[in-house]
Order: sequence, then C-alpha cells, then structure tokens
Amino acid sequence: MIGRRPKQKPGSAPAQAPAPRARRSGELGLAAFLVGLIILPSGLLGYLSWRAIQNERSYSEERVRESYRRIARLAGLEIDRELHELESRWVADLGATAAAAAAGRLPAAPSAEPLVAARFVLAAPGHVLVPRVELGANAGEPPAPEEEVRADEHERFDPWVTRGEELEYKSRDYPGAIRAYREAGARVSSARLKAMAASYVGRVELKAGDWRAALATFGDLLARHPEVRDLDRMYLRFLAQYQTAVALQGLKRDREAVEMLLRLNEDLLRRSDAINAVQYAYYRDLIQDLMPRLLSSPALPGRAGYEQAFHRLRDQTKKRISERYLVQLLDSQLSNMVLRRRHQGPRLRYLSDRAEQDPFVIAYLTLPDGGGVLVRGLAAVQVDLARLGQELLPTLAKSLEGGGAHLAILGPQGEFAFGPTHPGGVPIATAGLAEPFDFWQVGVYLTDVPGAMRRIDMRTTLWLWLVCLLLATILFASWMFIRRSRRQAKLARAQTTFVSNVTHELRTPLTSIKMFAELLEMEWADPSRAATARARATAEQYLDIIRRECDRLSRLIDRVLDFSRMERRARVYHFETQDLAPVLHRVVESFRPHAESNGFVLELTTEPDLPEVRLDADAFSQVILNLLSNAVRYSSELREIRVRAHPTGGRVAVDIEDRGVGIGKNELPKLFDRFYTGDPGSSVRGQGGLGLGLTLSRSIVRAHGGEIRVASEVGRGSTFTVLLPRAPASGAAAEAGEPPPARRQAGGAM
Repeated sequence: MIGRRPKQKPGSAPAQAPAPRARRSGELGLAAFLVGLIILPSGLLGYLSWRAIQNERSYSEERVRESYRRIARLAGLEIDRELHELESRWVADLGATAAAAAAGRLPAAPSAEPLVAARFVLAAPGHVLVPRVELGANAGEPPAPEEEVRADEHERFDPWVTRGEELEYKSRDYPGAIRAYREAGARVSSARLKAMAASYVGRVELKAGDWRAALATFGDLLARHPEVRDLDRMYLRFLAQYQTAVALQGLKRDREAVEMLLRLNEDLLRRSDAINAVQYAYYRDLIQDLMPRLLSSPALPGRAGYEQAFHRLRDQTKKRISERYLVQLLDSQLSNMVLRRRHQGPRLRYLSDRAEQDPFVIAYLTLPDGGGVLVRGLAAVQVDLARLGQELLPTLAKSLEGGGAHLAILGPQGEFAFGPTHPGGVPIATAGLAEPFDFWQVGVYLTDVPGAMRRIDMRTTLWLWLVCLLLATILFASWMFIRRSRRQAKLARAQTTFVSNVTHELRTPLTSIKMFAELLEMEWADPSRAATARARATAEQYLDIIRRECDRLSRLIDRVLDFSRMERRARVYHFETQDLAPVLHRVVESFRPHAESNGFVLELTTEPDLPEVRLDADAFSQVILNLLSNAVRYSSELREIRVRAHPTGGRVAVDIEDRGVGIGKNELPKLFDRFYTGDPGSSVRGQGGLGLGLTLSRSIVRAHGGEIRVASEVGRGSTFTVLLPRAPASGAAAEAGEPPPARRQAGGAM
C-alpha cells in the first residue's frame, strides 16, 4: 500500500492533523527560541571573547615591543659609548689643529685621521685661514633678492613666448620661433625676462643646427647676465655653459667643449649651496652623459688629463663642496661670540644640523686673543659620518647576535642610514642617540617577522580556537537539538495522522459489514421472502461483500501488526531457496481479478533460466501485492501494469511499471518514510493508505538482503524495482558455514 493520504470524500471528516497555520506558528516559535536563547547569547559570548582575545593580543604585542624598546635603548647606550671612544680620535686631531693655529702655524686642510672630513681655522670674523675660501656674494653667502618682475611685463612677455613655443614644438617653424622669442625679449625691460628669452632663442638655434648662432647667443648670455636665474630659481649660466658645450661639439671643437664642461662642473660645485638637490642632480647627470662621448673622440688631444680632471670632479659629492656653507656657519658662531665678548675656554663644542637633508657634525674649540682672555678665533673639524658609520658596523653586527633581530642606524626621517644589512619593512622599536648625534636613531628589526608574530600571539590563537570550538559545539548541539525536536514533532504529527487514517480505514469496512448484516437480517426476517431464489442470491451477494470487507479489515489489522513487529524487530521470516518465477506467477494471478475488475491490463514477463533466490514466499508476495495495489490506486487514464523479472549483475530484479500519475521529485526521498502519505489528491481510487505499505515493503526486501528502488516522472508513471541477491550454490553455502533455510528475525530491517 503506497504511502499516500486518501482523497477526502464529500461530507467526510478530514484527517486529524495540525493546521498549516498552527504548524507555521510552532516553527516560528521554535525559531524564536533558537535565536533568543541560543544564537544571541552565543554571538554575544563570541564577540566578547573576540574582544578579549584582541585586547590580549594587543597587550602581548605591546609587551614585546616594550622589550625591544628596552633593547634599542641599551643598544643606543652601547653605541653612545662607542661614539665616545671614537670621539677621542677627532678630538685629538682638533686639539692638534687648535694648537697649531694658536702657535701661528696653519695645519694642512686634509687630515690624516680617517674620521675627520675637513679642517677649519678662523682667525676673526670674516677671516678664514683654512680652507682658503672667501666669504662674499659669490662665495656661498645668501644670494641677493631676486628681481621682481612686474605684472605688466609678464603680460607683454608671455603671449610671445606662448607663440614661440607653438611654432617650436608644434609647427617645427624654427625661424618663426626665434623671431617670436626675440620679440618677447625686446618688449620687456626686465633683465631676468630678457635672459630667459635669450636662452629660448639659443635652444631653438641648437635644434635648427645653427651651431655658430647658438654659440654666439649663449656667449652673450654669459657675458650680460651671469647671475640671473629663471622663474624656477635655476641659474641660467648653467644652461648657457652646457648648451655652449653642445654647440662646440657640433662644430667639432671637442677640446673646447670638454673644457667648457669642466668649467660647468666646477661652477656647479661652487654654487651648489645656492641650488636645491634636484637642480644639482639634473646638471650633474647632463655632464656625466655628455662628457664620456666627448672623451671618446679620437681627435681629442690630452685625453688622459681631461679624464683625470673629470673623474676628480665626479668623485666629489655635494657634501664635500659645501665647506663654504660650513665656514659661514662657523663664522656666524665666531661673530656672535666676539660681539658678546665671550671668554675663551677649553670646552669642546659641537655644531650639528642638516643641509639638503644630509646631516653634518662639526666639533670646534675657541682660540684666544693676544691676551689669552677673549675669543678671537676658532679651530674646527668636520666629522666624516660615512666613515663613522663604517666604524660602528662591528658594534651593530655583534649586538643582538642570534636574537632573531638586528640593529641599524636610521636617518632623520627614519630612513636606513647604515647597518650590517639593509633591513626591510618597519623597525619594531627605535631609540634616539645622545647629542650631537641626536639626528640618528637606533632601529631594531626582526629578522623573522612571521615567526616572531606567531610566537607573540600563540597563546591568543589557542584561546581563539578554544572559543571557536566552544561556540561551534554550542551551535552544533543546538542544531542537533532543534533537528531532533523537529523530527519528533514531525513523527508525532505522522503518528496522529496514522491513527486518524487507521480509524478511517477501519470504520469503512465495519460500516459496510454492519450495513449489509442489517440488510441480510431484514431479508431473513421476512418468512415470505426467505426461501425464494432472489433472496438466496441477495444473501449470497451480501455475504460476499461482508467476506471481502472482513478480508480487507483483516489485511489492515495484519499490516498494523506487521508494522508493530517490524518496530520491535520481532518479525520472523522463513527463507527457502526457490525459483522466483512460480512465486511471482502466483502473486500476479491472485491479483489479476482485482486489476481487471478496475479495467487494468496486467502483464507478466519472466526471463528464462532465472537464478534461484532465497526468500520467504509469503513476505515477498506481500511486497509485490503492495506495489501492484499502489499501481492500481494511482493510475487514471492509461491503465497498464507490467511486471518483469530479469537477472541484472549478480542479482535478480523485479520491475513493476505503471502508467499512472507519477511521483514528484521532492516526494521521492520521503517515499519510504513511516506514516508518509504524500499529496492527498494523488490517489485516483476511492481509498488512500496508512503510510506503511512502502515502509513494510522496504523492510521485507532489506531482510532478504536486497533493495527497492523507484524511478518516476509526474504524468508518465512509476517503476518500482525490487532487487534480490542470487542464492549461493549449495556447496558454497556449506563452505561458508551458512545454516539451512529456516527462521530469521527481521533484525535491522529498518
């Protein structure tokens, strides 16, 4: 009997099942319980635990950082001590310089001490003895204020410059561009704008290949406007000298071009303090790009001397040529002490700052006047910071040795200055150095950042996993509880429906028995009709109906009892090895009258030489009858039922195929569940089922060691396939120690 709910007859009472609205209310209540009592507290617990773990992680990282900060401070003290020891070397050189200056002897500017980059001796404000530099407008002092160009001159100058640029860059009309630039210079009186216009003219003449005109233009610019800067505060003299060298190269006058580049390089070094680092680097790169090409000329006389001069100038850095700037600073200090009439003393003083982002350190001592009381001069040495860094490398290398970290000296902006290796990333801790090297910092870098961080938060990670496991356990237990509760509620509803269906199924035959028994009693109560043939025929008809209803009632009771035994796993099967075809033939023939009375065509096909199977014939017949009854109950227009037995693999298959209403895909997984009755409108016959037929059938087939399958399509019918294992040969059964066919309980049938 297929597990579907019978169609309700008009006027009959519906099955006692919870209403959909009440069911939805129960599910909503269950969901509210889950959210209110489980998920929200679990979420709050997880959030608080996460915050606590994050705080613990932050505290752990801060503790580690603080430990590395202590290490950085200790390393800074060690480096300060090392610097104090190295200080004695330049202090000794400074003392010798001061003693020589006091005795009237001028020390040599280059020092034999590697840590001393330069020596300075100033006898009075504005009087420099070492090195031989002049303090003047052209010697590095702040330049005079730039000429302010009036707005009206800009208005006359800019349109012609724009016109010239269009002709120069877009139209490639070089003569027209030259005329426009000359017109721009002629319309203004500002020397700055005239010089700029002249530089534009020379540039176009070079593009046009007019080397002699360009040479004359830039020569006139150098002669008339040697100190003029453009609007970007770049000296036009640098551009004029470089373009002159280019014009000389175009005229094949390579020697003059090389000499012009050397003069430009020297001029650039002298005036480097008056320009920024970008401008300095721009012209330095131009020189280093053009000079090798000129030096490679085969017609260049005295190439070796020019190469030596070029390499000497190239090796000078911008810091080396800033001695004039340092002299100005020292002269300012000396002037201040002289004006304040400071007394001379042996105290060592330092002057440290940054120029163009490069730090410098100068140590100096004051020199006395003739009376030995007041300050009238000073002696100073510049500390070679690059060499100093090399001296400190061994100290940095052995610090934190094997500690998973290394030290480096950082610059004013936190950039790497020097160290054993160039670190990557960000230092975990820093500490400043004492004066005068306070522009440096000691940085501690972790060599294994991922490993260090794993060690830092190992404890917090363990706590995090523990909390996650706790939350997962709570949620999983809650899900299991809700799932079990829903299953129990579903089973309770199914059992309620089952009781209702059983009551309905039992009431129908009992009503029929009672009705026909009363009719039969009425027939026999009339003596005049009791002995007639019609009365006997009517009585036989009534008795036949009563017998069929009693059989039906018996089958219902047997199924309930079978289900009860199945639940208790107490059903006993009598297995025998036999041919399946005769058993199947008997079952189909016993069902044929019922099928044909309902207008069905029932066909049976068995393959020849079917293998024998071990089965309980009565139990197997019950399975086939259940499937045939379902086929009749759930078929409408096409009333065809085909039964086919055939071997497949190592088993024997029995297919029961109908052309009925079919089963939906969403119902197939639940088809063999207990008490499942499916869609109430699926049955096209007058009766439904108890939801036990397929459950009992599956239990019986499993007890036989087989399985039952179903394939169905809505509107096209269904095919139920019963698969039974072949019976082992008698010899094989004996070797396996299998007992003879006898009684077997349906343990594990569900």
